[in-house]
Amino acid sequence: MKVTSLEPQKKRKNRLNLYIDGEFKVGIDAGTAASLGLFVDKEIDESALNEIGDEESYQLCLDKAFLLLSIRMQTEHELWEKLGKKSLRKDIGRTIARLKELGYVDDAKFAKLWVESRSNSRGSQVLRTELIKRGIKREVIDEALSTLDPDKQLEAARDIVRSKDKPEFSKDERFKKLGGLLARRGFSYDIIKKALEKE
Repeated sequence: MKVTSLEPQKKRKNRLNLYIDGEFKVGIDAGTAASLGLFVDKEIDESALNEIGDEESYQLCLDKAFLLLSIRMQTEHELWEKLGKKSLRKDIGRTIARLKELGYVDDAKFAKLWVESRSNSRGSQVLRTELIKRGIKREVIDEALSTLDPDKQLEAARDIVRSKDKPEFSKDERFKKLGGLLARRGFSYDIIKKALEKE
């Protein structure tokens, strides 16, 4: 068998139509064609055709992963879930391994950035729950949360109290309403107690 044509697709310029012995075989990514060294007049056998299918399947999975990463950083668990809807396990595993190699998937970095960006409005318990939901391992979460500054957490809780406090609140109402709000946001009892003290 021989490659007789590699034609760019009209609507998707980064994809090619592969013709073998004059017959259309499959549409493939230009990167896949380059990585497999495909060119017109190249002789290929059945195993090479299977390799083209495997590489194309992997490339489509990788493209989907890059699209997800262009929206926001993803955890390994999130990628497994999102890519698993349409991709093969072997392609997902290979894709994630490649993305880790390139530094695009790093759960420890994700957890650290998550804690940094959200700790001004949430306490450690809510941050922990959010990271668990995203499939981060407990030891990685513990490491990320160890960077929380108790003084900054207290100041964040006080900011929330200032924004929601009302002069007409009794001491009990203040504790019930504002303390309840801070508890739902994941702040510790010690921080809640200090945040509710009149300044």
